[in-house]
Amino acid sequence: MSRAKQKPVKALNELKNKAKILIAVSGGVDSCVLLHSCKELKSKKKWEIHVAHVDHSLREDSIIDYKFVKSLCEKYELQFYHKKHIGEIPKSDIENWGRKLRYSFFKELDEKNKYDYIFTAHHADDVAETYLMRLIANKEPRSILKYDVSRKIFRPFLEISKATIFEYAKEFNLQFREDSTNFDSKYLRNKIRNDLIPYLRDNFDPGISETLSNRAVRSAEDLMLISEYVSEKLKKLESLEFGSKEWLNKLKELLKSSSDVLKNHIITQMLKNKLGFNLGKVHASKASDFFLGNSARLELPSHFSLVRKSGTIKLLKI
Repeated sequence: MSRAKQKPVKALNELKNKAKILIAVSGGVDSCVLLHSCKELKSKKKWEIHVAHVDHSLREDSIIDYKFVKSLCEKYELQFYHKKHIGEIPKSDIENWGRKLRYSFFKELDEKNKYDYIFTAHHADDVAETYLMRLIANKEPRSILKYDVSRKIFRPFLEISKATIFEYAKEFNLQFREDSTNFDSKYLRNKIRNDLIPYLRDNFDPGISETLSNRAVRSAEDLMLISEYVSEKLKKLESLEFGSKEWLNKLKELLKSSSDVLKNHIITQMLKNKLGFNLGKVHASKASDFFLGNSARLELPSHFSLVRKSGTIKLLKI
């Protein structure tokens, strides 16, 4: 068995038999290889496979992608689901918007069909790109997890390079669609994909994508362990009303007994459900000082404020 065929098969073989699986297929080489490798194992593993395709309406020719994926599903005799975005498209943060649109559709289908796994075709190069993007943007180096249990998302190709995926497609003579926006360097991800990673590969490490991906995944696993530890600590506050005097006293006790690093994790995790995002290190530290001190107000990102009033704390959004 060739290396190109062996790696995808090995990545999928670890999963249980008789599983019901939804595969996200855009029509690009990554998802087409994922779909084909799953189809190859379908009989052996006794899998029931469904396919989801999302048309973000970002390109005039996106209907060709839809027709291509639909025809693949007909060829492979697989259930096909399709969602086309109709309406306004945001002018900024398109990548995040598109991600939310896709995962919302996957959740909708899961509620209907009760899948064991939802597969996406993220690979080592994707993880390396995300890792570098976050470092360049001075954000916490969080990463994609191989298995997101809460959403049933499984990413079997995280340790497989784009080069191996192309080898697989060539070996099986697979057809796929090329997204023209992948070459548009106005997007930071594309600059990293098309310029920075090839430079690092040619001048420093031929396996830089796998190296960065492994480092990113290990970091994500470490952060997950920290999150579990912090969740145990925060259980002391769960039964109390956010911002109440008793809640604040318990929080102060917890913060006073913690290191500065742990304080930041506690604050970040505690406020995430309220804010909808993770605070950066600087704001988390300021929030920790606010809860431990006597200042009347603290401004946070996205127009949020923490306000002290009569011994209680209020979280406000302007």
